[in-house]
Amino acid sequence: MDIHVSVDSLSERAPFDCVIFATKAYALEAAVAQIATFPRLFSESTRFLCLQNGIGSEEVAVAAFGVDRVMAGTVTTPVSVIGAAHIRIERERGIGLARQNGAKGVLTEAEAGVLRAMAGTWYANAQDMKWSKLLLNLVGNASGAIFNMTVPEIYRDPSGFEIEYRMLRECLAVMSSMERRAVDLPGGPARQLALLVQVAPKGLVRPLLGWLASRGRGHKRPSLYYELENKTGRTEVGFLNGAIAEAGAVCGVATPINACLSKLLLDISQGATPWRRWRHQPTSFLHGCMGATLTSGSA
Repeated sequence: MDIHVSVDSLSERAPFDCVIFATKAYALEAAVAQIATFPRLFSESTRFLCLQNGIGSEEVAVAAFGVDRVMAGTVTTPVSVIGAAHIRIERERGIGLARQNGAKGVLTEAEAGVLRAMAGTWYANAQDMKWSKLLLNLVGNASGAIFNMTVPEIYRDPSGFEIEYRMLRECLAVMSSMERRAVDLPGGPARQLALLVQVAPKGLVRPLLGWLASRGRGHKRPSLYYELENKTGRTEVGFLNGAIAEAGAVCGVATPINACLSKLLLDISQGATPWRRWRHQPTSFLHGCMGATLTSGSA
C-alpha cells in the first residue's frame, strides 16, 4: 500500500472512483476544503464518502461537491489506532452505506462500485442509518469520558445509569419528532436498543442495557475519553450529544442531559473545567444538571 502525505502527489493516479473521508468529525471541514482545491483528482462519477460518527458531516461535503455525489457511511467495526496507516481491528462487524437523502435517481453504477469494493450493507435512508449509529455511539461515551469510568462502572452506579437512560430517551424522543427510525446496523443492534429503552420496564432496562453496553464496549475506553486523555483540545461531542441538543431545540424536545454532557465535556477539553473534579462524580453531575434545568425553566 502506498502512503501519500500530500494530496498533490496523487495527481498522477487521478481521477479516483471514490474519495473516502475518515477524519474526526471536527477535522472534516478542513479535509473537504483541501480536496476541493484539487478538482483534477476526481470526475463527475467520483463519489465522496463520509465515515464520521455523529450528525452533520455529510452536509459539509454536500456543500462542496453536491448532494448527488456524496455518500453517507457508518463503520461499526471498532479499531485502535497504532500509528500512521496502521490500525488494529478489535472486533469484525461491518460498514453501512447510503445515498444522501434528496439525491436524485436510483443507485448509480459508481455507487454500486463503492458498495461492492467496501463489502458494505446498503440502507435506503441515510438519516435513519446515521441517527442509529449515533444512538449506539452514545452508550457509555460522554459519561465514560467525563467521569473517567468504564462502561461496567457507569452501569453499576445508580446515577451513572440514570444519566445514560435519560440521555438515550432524549435521543429517541428527538428521533421520533424528526421521524427518524432506528435500524439495525452490521453488528450494531440499534433497533433492539431503541425498543429496550422505550418499551421495557426501567428495572429491567438497567441489567439488560448494562450487559449490551459492556458487550459492545467492555473495558475499552470510549473515543471521547481519549480526546480528553490526549489533551487535543478538540472533541466530537458536539456532533454526538451536542447534535441531539441542537436538534431538540429545533423540534421542541427537551434534552437537558445531552446538553449538559456536551457542554461539560467541551469545557473540560478546552481547559475551562478541571477534569479531575468530575472523576467518578455522576451523582454530582445529575443533581447539577437537573438543578440547572429547573432553574432555567423557572426563570
